[in-house]
Amino acid sequence: QEIEEPFESPVEQLRQEENQKTPSSLESAGPLAGLSGVLSAEPGVARIRKPGVYSTKIRVTESQQEHVELLQSLLEDEGKPQPLPKKSPISQQHILRWGIAIVLLLAIFWSILFSEEQLALPIYDEGSSEVNRLINQMPENARVLVGFDYEPGLADELDATALPVFNHLMNQGALFTFISTSPNGPILAERFIQASKIENEYINGLDYANLGYIPGGAAGLISFIENPPGTTPYSIEGLAVWETETGEPLPPVVGINQITDYEMIILLVDDPDLARIWIEQLSPYITNPQTLASLVLITSAQLEPVVRPYYESIPQPVNGLVVGLRGGAAYSRLIGGDQLPGKFWDAFGMGTFVAALLILVGGLAYWVAPELSRTVRGQEKVD
Repeated sequence: QEIEEPFESPVEQLRQEENQKTPSSLESAGPLAGLSGVLSAEPGVARIRKPGVYSTKIRVTESQQEHVELLQSLLEDEGKPQPLPKKSPISQQHILRWGIAIVLLLAIFWSILFSEEQLALPIYDEGSSEVNRLINQMPENARVLVGFDYEPGLADELDATALPVFNHLMNQGALFTFISTSPNGPILAERFIQASKIENEYINGLDYANLGYIPGGAAGLISFIENPPGTTPYSIEGLAVWETETGEPLPPVVGINQITDYEMIILLVDDPDLARIWIEQLSPYITNPQTLASLVLITSAQLEPVVRPYYESIPQPVNGLVVGLRGGAAYSRLIGGDQLPGKFWDAFGMGTFVAALLILVGGLAYWVAPELSRTVRGQEKVD
């Protein structure tokens, strides 16, 4: 007979199998310490050890190290105040500047102190000669409109330039009407006519009329050109200039009803915009073949490049041109008078000549000095 084995449950079988296995060692280190039956970790991983020490220095070459030290020195010196170098109270540049100024002043004062004529006046100037021809063709007691549109800063130059022209007109018996689009113009006109009375006595209201200031810029000038009596009915003294119901017009404006009734229009100007406005507004009247009036410009030398194209163009909106002290001196020679430009011409010419001579000498010295220094250095090396 077969002997039946006793029945064992699965739990008991598993327990017997566990007891038959060799007991595993307990974990003694790491996060699983004290547990058994776990997968053992690698010894190098489970062992707690001190982390290694690594150097923070960068491996650099000697050239790189030099650049680092240079940058470090620059950063260290950036915040430190640097002492200013001591300057000599008298430097070479100061001596040179004072020397040039003294030479120029001596040349100018030499011309002023000696009254005799040292430099001849300009023989011929085309624009001045044309103005002289136009004035010689004018009838006696001709009516002339004069625009004073320059600033006081250039009064000396323009007064010296215009004085010979006005003395010629006064000798011809011309009667003036003064007008200006600048607030300073009426005062400058009175100042100028007082200076012109050295040779000719002109009376306000009889020989000339000062109509004062026209406001509005270009619009005011257009209004005056189209209707002179309606734009400026009174002079700066408050006198009625034009013909009214109660009185006759002043002698300088007798027979003047429109702008083309004047025999000549003279403009004293130093601003290119004002010159352009006057020329552009008067051009339709001046270039008209039926108009007998002529336009003459008296300007400073700095304005010549702007206004000369109007004089040289065809049709010609500007009939005569007197530019700067040279133009006034040339006109003074044409009329044969000892005018203001002739008194200034010697000082102006001598100062210009000495200035040009100093520029020439300075340029030669600037070019020769390096060449001499190179020659001296080459000789020293040879020795």
